[in-house]
This record gives sequence, structure tokens and C-alpha cells, in this order.
Amino acid sequence: MRKGRGILLVAFICLEVAMGMSPNLAIAQQVKIAVLKGYDIDVYENALGGFRAVFEKNGYNVDWIYYNMEGDETKGRQITQEIKSKRPDLVLTLGSIATKVVKEEIKDIPIIFTMVVDPVREGLLESTQRPGSNLTGVSLAIPVLFQFRTFKTFLPTLRKIGIIYNPAKLKLTVEEAKLAAREMNLELVLRPISSEGDISQVINGLIGSVDGIWAPVDSSVFNTESLKSLLLFSLSNNLPVMGFSASFVKAGAVLGVYCDYRDIGRQAAEMGIRVLKGEKPAELPVALPIRTKLAINQSIAKKMGVEPPPEMLKEAEFVF
Repeated sequence: MRKGRGILLVAFICLEVAMGMSPNLAIAQQVKIAVLKGYDIDVYENALGGFRAVFEKNGYNVDWIYYNMEGDETKGRQITQEIKSKRPDLVLTLGSIATKVVKEEIKDIPIIFTMVVDPVREGLLESTQRPGSNLTGVSLAIPVLFQFRTFKTFLPTLRKIGIIYNPAKLKLTVEEAKLAAREMNLELVLRPISSEGDISQVINGLIGSVDGIWAPVDSSVFNTESLKSLLLFSLSNNLPVMGFSASFVKAGAVLGVYCDYRDIGRQAAEMGIRVLKGEKPAELPVALPIRTKLAINQSIAKKMGVEPPPEMLKEAEFVF
């Protein structure tokens, strides 16, 4: 009898191979996933590509439903009504504005967010450890300790770090920075401001007080004009700036650490699969980026008398 069962199993596997089917595809689960983008931008597409790839790799047969709210909250709320009517198994949001709208409008469908810097700071969750609702996901917040260690490796003489920030937006980030600085025996020189227009009033006070400036992600402080002021000040005074994107580094920061957005999408998909298998978003801690990328502006660094470590140049995605 056992021999007969073995023959049947072998025959079944051979049939699958003959039909061009893998075992995963033979038992593929049919799911419906609604995707809402806040804007139509390349980094969102990169994350979405990573998300889709994981579902494909795991043999899911997905009915994808795509939406783009184009930065319009009114349009976003209209879209959420359509999403609710289609009853997807899962909703993926890309960006803070999309996540905010979906969170407010959809309470009974699991939501996985991505491309959000800080869900607590942005009022999306009360806790990243226990989200407590139908919403969880992957944050873009790269641990400050990792960023400071990268800055220190690049600039071994780093002892004092200047931080320009908006206390109303970055209170928790600055507290994290204090802990990281204490662990690394660094000193922080904090310069709080309330808007991007105030940056020119505080940067001159950093001359002679710091060895480098760390620019955290804060749209209330850093826009095109304020970044230009900061980078011109940096170059004129040989004060290296660590930024948060490749474009920031290309513009004049000496280095920047940023997320691998496709991998962020992959992480979000892995969380989504866990939810589809029965885990509750309320009990799934928000994930932090696993992989990061590095950009270096070697030209600016050399003008400041800084020689980037060869191993960092090899590691960097971009060297300008």
C-alpha cells in the first residue's frame, strides 16, 4: 500500500513538471490586493516592484488593483470608498498622505504601509511596537546610531555634531540622537528652529562649534532654498554635512545614508504575507529598514580636506 502511494506521488510530481507547473504555483493562493500611491514618483515604483516580486516568488495569484491619489486628499477619500466596495484581502499604501487617508477611512481590512518616515511622528500610530489597529508596515527611519557610526567612519575626527531641527517635528528623533551620541562619546550641538526660513539665522553660530552637521529628514526645515543655504555655508566653512538622500549628496553634502526602496517593498510584502496567513497587524511591530545605501561626494570632501575611506567608496551606490 505504501509503495502504491509512493508511485502515485511520483506520478503527480511528474505531471506537474510536464505541465510546466511548480509545486508553489499548483497550490497558489488567490488574493486581492489594493495599492494606493500618494504620488506617482520613482521611489514608490521601486518599492512597489519589490512588493510584487515577493508575492510572485511565493506563488501567490494576486488580483492587483492600483490607485494614485496624486497628492489630493479628497480624491484619496473617494478612492477609499471604491477600495471598500471591492473588499480586497489587503491594502498597501505608499507614502504618508495615502496611509493617512486609508487609515481614517478603512477599519476592517488589513493595511500595510510603506514609504513613511516616522508613523508615530506623523500621527499614524501611537506605538511602533504594538500598532494596536489594522495598520502596520515598514518605516523609512534609519537608526540614528547607524547614521552616526557611518559619519564617524567617514570622518574619524568627528567629535561634535550640529543638528538643525524643528522640535515640533523631531522631538523623538533628537532624543534618539542623544542616546546614540552618548553611546559613541559624541557631543551634540542642537539648533532648534521653527521653519526653513530660520536656518540662515542659526548656521553661522555653528562655526567653530562643530566638526560636522547631520541633517535629519524634516520637510519643515529643509526645502530647496534652505538646503542651498546650508550647503553653501558648509562648503565655505569646510563643515561636512551628512544628508539623507543621493540627491542631497549630489548637491553638496559629503555623504548620505538612505533606504534601499525596493528592499523596503520586499519587507512590506513579507509582513503582508504574515497578515494573510492570520497574524494581526495590531500585533506586528513596525519594521525598520534592513538594507541601506550610501552616496559620497568625493569632490566636495576633497575640497574640505577630507579623504573618503576606500572601503566606503567601494560600498557607495553613487560617488560624485
